[in-house]
Amino acid sequence: MLRLAAPKTTTAAPGLSRRCCRHRAQPPSTSGGVVVVTLDVVVYPFAPPSCVRTVGVVTDVDGDDVTISQLERELPDDGGSDADACWLISETEEEVVCHADEVLVIASDYGQRCDMDRIRNPHGEHAEEFWTLLEPLDDGVLVVERDTP
Repeated sequence: MLRLAAPKTTTAAPGLSRRCCRHRAQPPSTSGGVVVVTLDVVVYPFAPPSCVRTVGVVTDVDGDDVTISQLERELPDDGGSDADACWLISETEEEVVCHADEVLVIASDYGQRCDMDRIRNPHGEHAEEFWTLLEPLDDGVLVVERDTP
């Protein structure tokens, strides 16, 4: 019989709210915080203790420590609006560990698409993960653009 492990969770700063975009394994903590789980999109301090904040995805939760990979925005080829942007994991930036109180969870949708890099994926059988944001980012959040060839 296959046994699935429960997702790792922690709580974010009290008073923050978000729309649920998928089933949560645990309800918010009794302190009024928001549960942070793997694959949540968050706004986090880019280079602590810097006040510059950017967008990332939670890749691991260990107690109150949250490991985050930076996301890069990719706009559609036709220009499109910010609402049409896909957010992809950065291939150049290293992961950052933050305390759960330092992150703000953003409502998002998760998806996968065919990896269009024909060198890494010559036969088209590999997928890459992407996210779309369901709410606008606050002013002052650093948005990193995806370099496209």
